[in-house]
Amino acid sequence: MPTLDEVLALVSAAPVPVGLLIEVKAPAPGARYEDLEELILAALARSGLQARATVMAFDPRVLARVRELAPRARTTLLIERAGLGWVGARPEQLVDWAAAAGATDLGLDYTLVDEPLVAAAHAANLALGVWTVNDPEAIRRMLDLGVDIITSDRPDLAKRLQRGGS
Repeated sequence: MPTLDEVLALVSAAPVPVGLLIEVKAPAPGARYEDLEELILAALARSGLQARATVMAFDPRVLARVRELAPRARTTLLIERAGLGWVGARPEQLVDWAAAAGATDLGLDYTLVDEPLVAAAHAANLALGVWTVNDPEAIRRMLDLGVDIITSDRPDLAKRLQRGGS
């Protein structure tokens, strides 16, 4: 598995500009790695790729720390369906959670997304991303709803559908 610095070097050398999604994992539920946000931001600064990177995490504390250290950094609060049942949350609370964390983006399991949620995210100036959308009908639905970012194992299909193909 490559290190972050190795990935950043590859991205820096890529023939076309690409964006980076850097997901911060937790060592255990509710735990954080000490100073990991500082290390990630330092690596991005060394590579000059800060403007092309988005730091993502399920833990809002990670995003708050990134935004404290780098107020202009793009950050995504990730929320999965299973987590909602665990805390008894309603989908409409997701936008509030992302805003409270200082996130610039909200990343969701695509099955959580509906028209009111998209409208609420956009009203809060949050970019809305969904994952992992592989079915053509589901991709079309996300495009029709106006989500901003679609993560798919089928980027060829998603791009074709985005361009209006079938």
